[in-house]
Amino acid sequence: MTRTNDTIGISAVLLCALVGVACSSTPPVGGSGGAGPGPTGGNGSASYPGTAGSGAAAGSGASAGIVGTAGGMTGGGGSGGTNGCTPLPANLLLTDFSPATFKVVTDGTTWKTGKADLWGSATSLTGGDAFYRGNAGSALKVTLHGQTLTVQATIEAGDYAGYMFDFGPQCSNASSTQGLQFDVLPDSTLGNATLKVQIQQRSDYLSTANRPGDCMPPSPTTQYNDCRSPEMIVASSGSPLATGTSQLPWSNFGGGNPLPTVDNSQLMAIQWQFECPPDGGTVIASGGTGSGGNSGGGGIAAGAGRAGASGLSTGGAAGSSGAASAAPSGVLGSSGTAGSNGTTGFSEAAGFSGTAGSGGASGSSGSGGSSGSGGSSGSAGSSGSAGSSGSAGSSGTAGSSGSAGSSGTAGSNGRLTPPCVVSFTFDNVTFY
Repeated sequence: MTRTNDTIGISAVLLCALVGVACSSTPPVGGSGGAGPGPTGGNGSASYPGTAGSGAAAGSGASAGIVGTAGGMTGGGGSGGTNGCTPLPANLLLTDFSPATFKVVTDGTTWKTGKADLWGSATSLTGGDAFYRGNAGSALKVTLHGQTLTVQATIEAGDYAGYMFDFGPQCSNASSTQGLQFDVLPDSTLGNATLKVQIQQRSDYLSTANRPGDCMPPSPTTQYNDCRSPEMIVASSGSPLATGTSQLPWSNFGGGNPLPTVDNSQLMAIQWQFECPPDGGTVIASGGTGSGGNSGGGGIAAGAGRAGASGLSTGGAAGSSGAASAAPSGVLGSSGTAGSNGTTGFSEAAGFSGTAGSGGASGSSGSGGSSGSGGSSGSAGSSGSAGSSGSAGSSGTAGSSGSAGSSGTAGSNGRLTPPCVVSFTFDNVTFY
């Protein structure tokens, strides 16, 4: 007898009743895979319609079999663990600056621009380097020598500069580590700068950067305050820099934003940052920089006035004696004219002594009257009056006094602000 679908259905119901399981008249459906970032998918349940288990596997679970006694297939492993960051390799050393862990450059090389693939090895984390600074004059350089690395910079007062190890993976899960460690060599100096180590992590890294992070600043003008890496001060300005091994526990970092502390499961880079204070390096006391005022030129000394020349006086010429005559009395001899007064000496800016006037010449004698019958003798000419002495020359005018020099501009506060001269040598960079 040919079986119909109804007969098959009745037989199936009877079979279900016999084995004590619930039956459905709809075709069986395979279970859906578990969702989520976990490493494995969940197993399907043993029920007839074979639904998938709710495991947090990234891979989807296999559909259950027609008869639900078989479990769903295990899903594929999730990538990168719980937060998608690449797990850190077992070798925690980043570099000891040997050829095995430091590439591209040879001993004695100096460079100023970043290299994409520089440090690490096949068994460790790998990455490159980068440089950053405030003002152009504060830019730094690094030199590889003797399997150590020296960072050098002349950082302007109030400015900063930094050197960075960025990681090859966009994000590294270092949750198995306790902190960062490196060696500081004895010839290192900070020149009054502060040394900070900063840890870039995805929570505090800009979402708009070349390697996007999770931090979304509300404004471009405040983005570097809104998204800020946690940091630790290794040496403050003015304090000595400890040499030897520096261990920086993750728990000692702070000041990040929006996440203030280090989450070592999402690391992106390490930064060594040097900050020169506003008063610069070691302060040198000195005089003010303003120049003093020019002293005023002295006034030109006045020359003494020349003394007036003494007046030249000519004495009146004496009358000549009248000659005796038998004629009537002679006419009286005319008086000698008096000598003219000497000319007054003239003043000069720097006068010499005036020459004294010569004495007046004596007047000539009056001529005697012709002899009359009893001419009287002519009267003698009057003597010329002496010339008056020349007036003294006026004194020279006094030289004007020199104008006072203008006062010099006051010097600044007498303190120079030199830059911070940094030479920082380190080695053996590793997590611990």
